[in-house]
Amino acid sequence: VTPLLTAPLPDLSQGSWRQRTDALRQLQAVLGVAWRHRSALPSMYDLFTAPAAQLLDRWFESDILKATLATDAVIGAMHSPYQAGSAYVLLH
Repeated sequence: VTPLLTAPLPDLSQGSWRQRTDALRQLQAVLGVAWRHRSALPSMYDLFTAPAAQLLDRWFESDILKATLATDAVIGAMHSPYQAGSAYVLLH
């Protein structure tokens, strides 16, 4: 997976025939990984797009713990834990 993550995005619109074929192979590899892990894709999508408050409500019951963890989602981000995409900041 590391070579796929560190490589630039494949560009099928430019380059020679060989470069386009190589780019298509890279794209097929990425799609193959996505297909093999398709059951995890909804959870990943939710993590990257959901508000932190929604994610914390799903996993924790204690309001004190949720408030403590929510501060990690907003420190330096300049937005609310109820804003879409703030759950991703919890990964840092």
